Amino acid sequence: MDMSKHKAQGFSDTETINAENVPTGKLTIVRADEVTISSGPRAGQIVPVIELSQDDKAYTYWPNKTSITTLCNKFGDDSDKWINNEIELDTENVMVRGQKRKAIFVAP
Repeated sequence: MDMSKHKAQGFSDTETINAENVPTGKLTIVRADEVTISSGPRAGQIVPVIELSQDDKAYTYWPNKTSITTLCNKFGDDSDKWINNEIELDTENVMVRGQKRKAIFVAP
């Protein structure tokens, strides 16, 4: 089966940020977009995705609602205005469905 139709457009060459590989320091917002999840329990949901860069390395970040709120408070509701702004990411242990997990947040 040809899986190319399922690839994220333009994000496939970046490293996805997760709780175990959060870059330290300032990251530049290169692009903000929306994608539709194609499988799993969230299939069909439209979610935001952000491309970040640091020292010529590209990252994909799937922000949670708290991070989106922080970005909107910092740069406004129009994601086009987020481009070229710098952010920092941080992690925090939070309860998710009754289990403690490490979550990634945009630092205020």
